[in-house]
Amino acid sequence: MKRIFAVVALVITASFATHAQQTPGESVSGVKTTSAYSMLIIRKVEVEAELEKVLSEYTGDHPRAKIKQFELDALGVEVARMAETAESNLVRLTPAYGTLILQKVKLASEMQALLFEYTSEHPNVRRKEVELNLLEHEIAKLLM
Repeated sequence: MKRIFAVVALVITASFATHAQQTPGESVSGVKTTSAYSMLIIRKVEVEAELEKVLSEYTGDHPRAKIKQFELDALGVEVARMAETAESNLVRLTPAYGTLILQKVKLASEMQALLFEYTSEHPNVRRKEVELNLLEHEIAKLLM
């Protein structure tokens, strides 16, 4: 009987020690299990593949490569921002929210593409900027 208690105590102690040694990065974050987060990751992978294809045909200075790199960077910023979401707001990271964030990244990329051709005063650039600002405002309201 003493041996059984000793084995049980050893197993419990070992499990606590193993759990205490885990770093926070080893546990699955709640944010990473949301639909919105997975939507961003899926798009990020698609853009990375598209960028690789463009870079196989052109240099990194080509406008198509620059736009894809801009979109990839914008997605990275949004993924990082989403990763900082408080546990209490995780329920708000729905597919609809993910769609809005993806639209925001798309608009920002389109605006960047326009800026390669036009000045910031061009009507198309200004229209895209207004659309992007309105969308950002609506996204901010969702998280309040």
